[in-house]
This record gives sequence, C-alpha cells and structure tokens, in this order.
Amino acid sequence: MMASTRQAGHLNALRVRLDWLGLGARFVPVLGELRVEHPGYVGPVWVSATERGAYVLRDGFYRRALCADSHEAAYQLVRYFRARLVVR
Repeated sequence: MMASTRQAGHLNALRVRLDWLGLGARFVPVLGELRVEHPGYVGPVWVSATERGAYVLRDGFYRRALCADSHEAAYQLVRYFRARLVVR
C-alpha cells in the first residue's frame, strides 16, 4: 500500500522528530510506513499514519499504540525502546 502525500508528510514529521531524539527511522515508500530501529534492540517498530495525522505503532503483528500526533508517537516510541533495552 502506497502512502498518500499527506500520510508521507505526517511520517516525515515523525522521522525528523525521532532523528532529533537519536532514534533511527527510515521511510519505506513501498509499504507506506516508517521503520524505527534502535541499535541496542533487535527488531524494528513499524509506524503508519492516517490521513488526519494519527499514528499506529506496531511491533511485528501486534499493535502497540495509537497516537494523535507526532510528539505523542515519538514519546511512545522512546518509552517502548527504554522498556525493552537491557543496560549492561
């Protein structure tokens, strides 16, 4: 499923915010989703956007969160990775 221009814009806004927070994010145009990775965590989190700017975060097949804006989505992703990282 290709993302519309509006959805791609919402995902780009989230990508910029995540880059500022130090999380690696990459837009995958063929899927119309954002792939977010953390160096200390195995496996990505996928983020899709609606036309109205809401975000859906998924880890594999499980939906993790539904967020209303890019700030809330970035906060949820940071919380998600912090909860799963093991400090050595």
